[in-house]
Amino acid sequence: MLIENKIKEITNSVLSKFDGFETEIIITETHQLYTRFAENGISQPTEKDIFAVSIRVVKGKKQGKTNINQFDEKSLLAGIERAKSNAELATEDEKLLTFLKAPQDYSRVDSFDAETAELSPQLHADNVGRIIAKGQAKNLRVAGNCVSTLSGLTYANSNGIFAYNKSSHNLVSVSYTHLTLPTKRI
Repeated sequence: MLIENKIKEITNSVLSKFDGFETEIIITETHQLYTRFAENGISQPTEKDIFAVSIRVVKGKKQGKTNINQFDEKSLLAGIERAKSNAELATEDEKLLTFLKAPQDYSRVDSFDAETAELSPQLHADNVGRIIAKGQAKNLRVAGNCVSTLSGLTYANSNGIFAYNKSSHNLVSVSYTHLTLPTKRI
């Protein structure tokens, strides 16, 4: 995950270079661990990182937008240039809303838990192993999934607005079936 101060530094640097266009940058970053288990064993452990930057520019009543998946200054500048080119090609939209003009007063939401954010594939496997062991001790077939997500969301615009939120969550879903009960296939 990117650090809030570093994100702010880069977005401010990039946004300061584009006079004449209102510009906004929305950054979403997600790190997710997903462990599916069935028949008393792990069947699908996955780990993925998703990074997306949405850039929108407005000049008058025209807007252009582009999406990129890199956050270095060169990629951001190229993305803004593409969005500007798209805006030049767009037709005017009389109903186009402007960006936020002044910082908004909002409360920070404490949606981040460091312990959840630090879960590793091995910890996921260990936790699933304990769930399966409890089921097996009671002669149960165990299936389910465990998902841990660390997310960051940033909004910045050329009017000086900057907002950042980091969150984490963990979800576990488990189904138990008694091993001695007959199963009927449909």
